[in-house]
Amino acid sequence: MGQEKIVYKSFDKHWKELKDYNVLSRLNMHLRDRQVIKTLLTVSPETILDIGCGIGRTMSKFKELGFEATGIDNSDLSIDICRKKGLKVFKMDAPSMEFSDNSFDVVFAEGLLEHFEDYEPFVREMIRVSKKYILLVQPNAHSILGKIVSIATEKLTKGNVKEIPYRMSDFIESFRKRGCKLLVQKPAAMNTFVVLLFQK
Repeated sequence: MGQEKIVYKSFDKHWKELKDYNVLSRLNMHLRDRQVIKTLLTVSPETILDIGCGIGRTMSKFKELGFEATGIDNSDLSIDICRKKGLKVFKMDAPSMEFSDNSFDVVFAEGLLEHFEDYEPFVREMIRVSKKYILLVQPNAHSILGKIVSIATEKLTKGNVKEIPYRMSDFIESFRKRGCKLLVQKPAAMNTFVVLLFQK
């Protein structure tokens, strides 16, 4: 089984077993969302693609803010949950999306790239389908609090999907070598995550 399929199966299992987020996770998500929304409002997009949309948590927030949000995920369960929430979602592989070039003002992914040993195909596709911006939220595995949260989450959440402890510079270099400019690099949730905004 390929590495991507292993990650997809892990997420399927995660969504099936998830009853509710614990208090620590809810606080962390709230703080991340504040930084994401603040960053989004600086570029005022009309359309957003949420890659790896999961159960539609961020898509729902984007919709509430008046953005036209589309999501993709590889999990049938995720797709089903999102559609029941009235969200526009498609089952699709992120490294080979079926959208045309320059389809969305902002391409967004939260906690996605760190699950893959080779995330370069994801980066290429994000850039291809974006009209102008790519917005990432990545765990900061190298901050003190980031390490603590990672350990605590692993203990509190059974079957948590494996993460590779990349540095922010790894992601920045991947986009830079494809001609993208880093506009924003901001810590979120007490530096346990980092919000990165790139411009094509």
